[in-house]
Order: sequence, then C-alpha cells, then structure tokens
Amino acid sequence: MYLDTGCNAGRDMYDKWNEIYFWMHGMNREQKKTILLVEDETLIAVQEAKSIMKSGYDVITVNSGEKAVDEALGNENISMILMDIDLGKGINGPEAARRIIEKRNIPIIFLTSHSEKKYVETVKEITRYGYVSKNSGDFILQSSIAMAFELFETHMELIKELNNRRQIEETLHNSENHYRGLIDLAVDGILTGSNEGIIISANQQFCAMVGMKEDELIGKHISNVPFTRESIAKSPLRFDLLREGKIVISERTIIRPDTSEVVIEMRTKMMPDGSYQSIYRDITIRKQMEESLEESREKYRSLSEAAYEAIFISEKGKCLEQNRRAEELFGYTAEEAVGRFGTEWIVPEDRDIVMKNMMSGYELPYEVTGLRKDGSTFPALIRGRMMHFKGRAVRVTSMSDITDRKEHEKELLKIEKLESLGILAGGIAHDFNNILTGIMGNISFARMFLEAGHKSFKPLVEAEKASVRATELAYQLLTFARGGEPVKKTVSVSHLAGETVSLVLHGSNVRGTVDIPDSIHAIEADEGQLSQVFHNIILNAVQAMPEGGSLTIHAQNENLPGANAMSLAPGSYVKLSFADQGSGITEENLKRIFDPYFTTRPAGNGLGLASVHSIINRHGGHIGASSAAGKGTTFTIYLPSTGRVYSDYQTGTVTQDTFEHAGGSVLVMDDEETIRDMVSKILENMGYKVETCRNGEEAIASFTSAWESGEPFSAVIVDLTIPGGMGGKETAMQILAIDPNACLVVSSGYSNDPIMSDYGSYGFAGAVAKPYNITELGRLMKSVLSSR
Repeated sequence: MYLDTGCNAGRDMYDKWNEIYFWMHGMNREQKKTILLVEDETLIAVQEAKSIMKSGYDVITVNSGEKAVDEALGNENISMILMDIDLGKGINGPEAARRIIEKRNIPIIFLTSHSEKKYVETVKEITRYGYVSKNSGDFILQSSIAMAFELFETHMELIKELNNRRQIEETLHNSENHYRGLIDLAVDGILTGSNEGIIISANQQFCAMVGMKEDELIGKHISNVPFTRESIAKSPLRFDLLREGKIVISERTIIRPDTSEVVIEMRTKMMPDGSYQSIYRDITIRKQMEESLEESREKYRSLSEAAYEAIFISEKGKCLEQNRRAEELFGYTAEEAVGRFGTEWIVPEDRDIVMKNMMSGYELPYEVTGLRKDGSTFPALIRGRMMHFKGRAVRVTSMSDITDRKEHEKELLKIEKLESLGILAGGIAHDFNNILTGIMGNISFARMFLEAGHKSFKPLVEAEKASVRATELAYQLLTFARGGEPVKKTVSVSHLAGETVSLVLHGSNVRGTVDIPDSIHAIEADEGQLSQVFHNIILNAVQAMPEGGSLTIHAQNENLPGANAMSLAPGSYVKLSFADQGSGITEENLKRIFDPYFTTRPAGNGLGLASVHSIINRHGGHIGASSAAGKGTTFTIYLPSTGRVYSDYQTGTVTQDTFEHAGGSVLVMDDEETIRDMVSKILENMGYKVETCRNGEEAIASFTSAWESGEPFSAVIVDLTIPGGMGGKETAMQILAIDPNACLVVSSGYSNDPIMSDYGSYGFAGAVAKPYNITELGRLMKSVLSSR
C-alpha cells in the first residue's frame, strides 16, 4: 500500500510496511484486490489501511476528492473505494463519489465520524453499499468490505443476467419482427389460431382477402370469417386428418363486406399443442379461368356434337375421341373407336396418302374413300390439323360424306355437257328453222289455193306433216341452246298430263293412270316444252313395255328446305312421278340416260331424255330416275309451283280466233330472202301491204321514211339475229325512239337472249318462233293489231 499524506517520508514508511505484510501472509501483490482509501487525515488513513490489509487487500490512499476521482478513473485495478464523507477543502466525498459513479461502476463505502441524519440520507442517495464509522473497529470495517464485495458481485451477476435476458428478449423481438415482416410480405393469407378456434394472428394479405381489419379478427372465433355455408358444406375441414398431423386442403368462398366474392384454397396444419396454422390462397382468377376453359371445352363438345362432319382426335395415329357424327357415319361406338388407328376408317388403297399427309402436317382438304364398320364405302372429304389437347400434341381430323356433292357435281357436269352441245345445236337450229320456215310457209300458202280434191293437195299435206316432224327435231335441238328460255305462262299439270297421256297412249296396249288431285298447285312453264317432256317420258314407257302394262302418273305438293339433295332453291314445288312396269334400266345405263346421243334403241337419236333434262333445268327444276332391270322405271320431276291451285288463275274463257284482217302496211326485216318472199306473199294474201328489208339499218331507214311521209307502218316484223348486221333488238330500240307507239313483232329460230320469252320488256308487242306456218302468223298479226 501507499499512503498519500502529502510527504515522501510517510509514503516510503508505509510502502515498506506493506511489503513486509504481504510477505508475511504469502500473498502476491498482483493477485490482490485493490481498494482506494480516500482520507484527508494521515493517522486515520494509516490505521484504516492496516485494518484493510489484514483482510488481504491492496490499498491505495489519497487525501482529497479530486485525487480520488483521478485515481479511480485512471486505475482499472481499483476494485472498491472507501470514501471519507468530509474531506475538508475541495470537493467532499459524496460529490467525488457521484463523479466516479457517473464514469465507472464500482462499489463505494463511505467513512464517517458523524451520524447526522443528513449524512445518512446523502449516502443512501449515492450508494447501496452504506457507510462505516471510523471508530467501529477492524471487524466492522473488514465485514463491511467483504459484504460490499459480495453485494457488488451479486449485483454484477444480476446485471449480467439482466443484460443476457434483455439480449434474448431483443433477439426474440427482432426475430418476431422479422417473422412478422415475412408474414406480411407473403402473397398468401396466413392465419394462426388456438385449439378452441380463436384467431391468434392474421397477416395483412389475409385481412385484405376477407375485407376485414386485424382488430376485427384477432381474438375472435374463426366462424367470424365470412365463409359461405355452401362452400363449407361442399369442402368440410377434415379434423380427423388434422389430428394425424396431415396438411388438409379445402376450398372456400368468402363474401366480403362489399358483397364481392373471393374463392380461396385453404391449407391447414395442426400443431402438437392443438393450435393450427392456415395458408389461404386467392384462386378466384384461376377458378374463373378453369370455368372459362370448361365453358370453352363445353362449347367445343357442343360444336363437335352438332357438326355435320365426323371429328376425330388422335395421337400418334390412334383415336382418343370422336364425336356423335363419327359414330353415325362409320358405325363404331365411342368405346370401340378409342385406341384404333385412324386409317381403319379409310379403304386400304387410300391409307398411304392419309399417313403421308398426317406425317407431313398437311392441312388442306383432300378426297378419300371412307370405310364403314359394315364394309360399305362412300366418298369422303378429309382435313386434319395439329393442335394441343389436354396438354398433348394431337391431330384433329374431320371427315364428311360428300356423296350428295359428288352427285351434284355429276349434275353440273351433265349440264355443262348439254350447254356445250347447246352452242352447236343452237347454230344448227337457227339455220334449220330458217329453212323450215320457208318450206312450211310455202306449203301452207300453196294449200290455200287448192281444193281438197286436187291431186296435189294430199302430197302437200304429207309434206307439211314431214315438216312438222322436222320442226320437232329442231325444237329438241333448241332446248340445248343458250337462250332457248321457256316462254312461261300458268299451266295446269293435271290438264297437260292427261292430254299428253291420251295422245301418246292412243292405240297402244299400255294403260295410263293419271293420279293428280285438284289440290295440286299450278306451275309457271312453257306449255309446249313441258308437253314435250311428258311426251318423251311417256313414249319411253311405251317402248319399255312392248307386251303391254300400266303407266301411273302421280303428283303431290312439296316444300323443299334450303339444303336438299337436288341442290334446288328452297320453296314450293310440284313433285311428279312417272312409274312404268317395263323391262327397267341397268345400273350402268341409268347413269347415262340423260347424256346427249346416248340410246339403247337402234332407231333412237339419243336426244329425247337429253332434251327433257335440259327443259326441266331451264324451268328451275330437277329430274331423276330410279330403276332395276325387270322391275320397271320411275322418273321423278320437281318443278317450282305458284303455291296456288290452277283454278285460281282461270278468270275467263278463251274465244276462238278468226282470220279476218283489217289490213294495213307491214315492214318485214329478215336476212333470208326465201323467208322475206314467203312472209310477203302470205301477208299480202291476208290483205296487208308489205315492204321487206335485209337488216336493221334498212329497216330504220324505211320506217323513218314512212313515218315522215305521214303513212307509218301498222306493224314491223324483225328477225332477232342478223349475221353481220344490226339485229332485231337494236333495231327495235331505234324505231321506238322515233315512235314509242310502234307495233313491233320479234321472230327468231335461235337466240342467246331471253327476248323471245320476255319480249314485252324490250318493247315488242308479240313474238313468233321459227318455223311457223300461215295459221300461226295470221293469228299473231290479228292479235297484236287488234289491241291497238
């Protein structure tokens, strides 16, 4: 120890004494605790130092408060301070203690020779280690020091334990904050609850999900979460599985306070203490997508089932699914179809091309021959495309029965063949009719001057008959020609059929039955052309029954839909059937009966049924035939009807024509000189004044001249077609420009214009088809001029 007495002699003396003391007690100075003794009286300091050293402590003494502060704060070896309260000059003991304690945690025991209350209170305020009276003796001082050290060590242990606890609490708090931060950052809702179902915690996402605040949930029962009863009943929470420690997945629907709905997927796990944790995921969008996907799939299924085509979904060539039409078309049920190779629906000779197209991803439609379960075949149109189906790369294939289309194509081809022939036939018929007009006109004109008993009269009659037969042949040729349009009027099917049957079957061994009720609708048709159709069909029946038999003609009204096997426009039709008991027609010949020039009879010309087919087509109808060798033949005709019975159109009676003419002047325009001469003679004989010309230019000049002279023509007959010159249509237009009231008659042996059937729309008062005789021409002239 050393004693700070203010003189070096005192310090040296006590240092030596201390050395002897520590040597006597066998203690190392560095191992001892050091006590700072603060005392301003030297003798008291020495006495107290000796008492302290007896307990094995090292002692450092100072005699002022200032030195005490410096020593305590500068010497880390000091373990305790014994502080005199009253230190004379300078700062006193309590003040020095305060300054030391502010900087350093060290036990301080006060020394005092006073027991006043104010000192005791001062000491209590500064230190928990109390005070010792200076004259209390060694035992009291040493015991106080020992107790102070023990109290300090206990205090330090408590502080250490407290610091450790605070550190643990802080770590736990930080961990909880970190956990809470992670929970609140989660995109899913997270909820924890007690084993009684009381909500312990809910993250921000869960609160947003249910539309409730945290304080509305914490401490409340889980039943306060607004789940719909339906969703709870549909997906109940399996507590039996929760108790086994398993994660239970259930689905719920939440109705928020704003009435919006949220569909959630809930994953719940029970903890060992019976509490639970749940994660809630908003699957509203996913459910909407699933519903949209299911709706899309349902639409696909509906469209697939409603499709007219057979639809297959295949993978690596094997069928996965088929629609109902596929079962109807091929005969395989859905169970039978699955797993089969798609080529089983195709005839063997077409399978290579189908496989090639499948391998190459070919998507354009192509034709194959389909093979049904029963072995029957049909023409099919096939189309395939790759797509994804239920996460797999598959090929969707559609196949449709194109039998009707093929039949329609045959019909079109047949029509094209007839139209091609019509171009040739029309040209021939034009020239032929011009010649026949000259022949028939002159024959009928010559007969007017002969008595019936004249020896030339009968040959002329026979010649006229032959000309009529030639006219019929020309008329058949005309039916193929473009522009040979029917001149339509309202026709009674019953009357026409009955008249034709009586005419053709007269004198034959075939019995005809016309089964056409009065309720059958009238049709708009060219009566002459339709009569030719009936005539040819009935004549075919007679020739098919050389040993006799019966022919039945039946009719009924029908309304055809837009899609029909005949490819006819939808609407009201009359269906006619001609059924005979003849020898029938073979299957091979049945395919060709409407082809031009096809005939099985040596004397036939092959134009009869071809002209029938053409006439029916030009009337907007359809004709077909069914037959079997030895079982007769039935021709079926569809013709557009007016929708009303024929009696509705009969408004008066028809009067018989007379041949008295009032006379007048007539201009005749024709490129054939023979016809000009013949028509001129006939009209002059009827009392008309006649002028002729070769073409439209001459006709316009003659008409203009007569008009300007004040003596216009009563009528103008113009040929519709003038090779190399102005024809009847253009001529009529210019004449009508001069005189809108001009009486014009059109004549033609052939035309590619519809003027002959609709002459009124072009300004003509009438029309006469070549060839014609004197009777027909006379009747027409009287008709057009009498209406003026």
